Amino acid sequence: MEKQTLLTFVLNATNMITLPAKNFIGVDAGSASTLEISFFEEDGTASPVRVICEVDVTKGSLKQACETLAGALAGQSRSLTVVSDDVNAKHLFPFTGVNSIS
Repeated sequence: MEKQTLLTFVLNATNMITLPAKNFIGVDAGSASTLEISFFEEDGTASPVRVICEVDVTKGSLKQACETLAGALAGQSRSLTVVSDDVNAKHLFPFTGVNSIS
């Protein structure tokens, strides 16, 4: 079985998602302090999954968040990476939270 890199995003106890890095579409700046991260649906439907994450731009930057995300997508440290988990307060720096998962 081929190793798969997975990224997890947790908004709350009932709204969370784990997505394979191979389904990554792209990332856009949603505002001065948010990134909109898009993935293809695992079931192949046309509409993408979009995760909007907050970034600490006082201690980091959107560019640094994109570099962190690129490392997570590449699976540099492990096969399952929690990018942002609001329930357990665990976030890859400079991410600080999840605004929405749709």
